[in-house]
Amino acid sequence: MEISMEENRQFRILSALGIIFVVAGHLGYHFLDVGGLFPYYSFHVYIFLFVSGYFYREQSEDDIFRYIYRKCITLMVPYFLWNLFYGILARLLHRAGFSLGESLSFKTLFLSPFIDGHQFLYNFSAWFVPALFLVEVINVVMRKVLGVLRLKNEWLILAGCLILNSVFCAGLAFGVVWVGSFANGPVVPYLTVMTGKCFFMILDMYIWPEVRKGANGFICWQE
Repeated sequence: MEISMEENRQFRILSALGIIFVVAGHLGYHFLDVGGLFPYYSFHVYIFLFVSGYFYREQSEDDIFRYIYRKCITLMVPYFLWNLFYGILARLLHRAGFSLGESLSFKTLFLSPFIDGHQFLYNFSAWFVPALFLVEVINVVMRKVLGVLRLKNEWLILAGCLILNSVFCAGLAFGVVWVGSFANGPVVPYLTVMTGKCFFMILDMYIWPEVRKGANGFICWQE
């Protein structure tokens, strides 16, 4: 399979819209939410899950260690560097009399990012990066194991994630507002992101191939 390296402008635009909706949601805007029927919190994070799931390829399961290594380099290394920067900034601001954020420590540098991502407050919007990294790792390992067991099935994976989401997130409806509270600790973000990613990967594998066939080059990614 050959993958075109041409820029996918459609998904860049989609990602830009996702960013706009995230900012609008945090600022309390309600334009285009159809009278509250579709609040931004119910779909803006899932836009990025859709993008992530769209570009996932089964070939990643051929060498999962290489895949995980790439994810470490592209996601976690930049995140930890910025986390260190904000940790130092928080420490300096504490000395100046500001009380926002926790103290700089091993926990806030390397553990808190995987618990709630709010350790220094100034960069808490980056919580999504560790969550996405863990989900990417869980996803590829799970698929590899299920493939070896000859149980790999997209609908089975989705059903399992939905069940876990329902059990640990106090019902699927909670997924609409989980980003504002982390009421159930670290379980909520990871399971919710996992569920969304699996759902959109199903869209990719079963629906998008047909879209690509009739798109006449509209979609830049090509097999």
